[in-house]
Amino acid sequence: MFYDLIFVFAFLNVTGLVARDLAVAEVVCGVVVVALLWWCWTGFVALARWPAPPWRCSPRSAARSRCSSG
Repeated sequence: MFYDLIFVFAFLNVTGLVARDLAVAEVVCGVVVVALLWWCWTGFVALARWPAPPWRCSPRSAARSRCSSG
């Protein structure tokens, strides 16, 4: 959740900078930066949703039994 807020803050900064000057060059730069932020965010979400490896301990399994590492 914290990383999502960082991306929201970055989007807000980009839109604020573009809103100050609506020249074509500024808008194009803003669109490129927003596209890069969107790409980074979707990669982060895909990585966060990736299933945990089987050797990783969850808090529940650690409380019930020993967890194997490695």
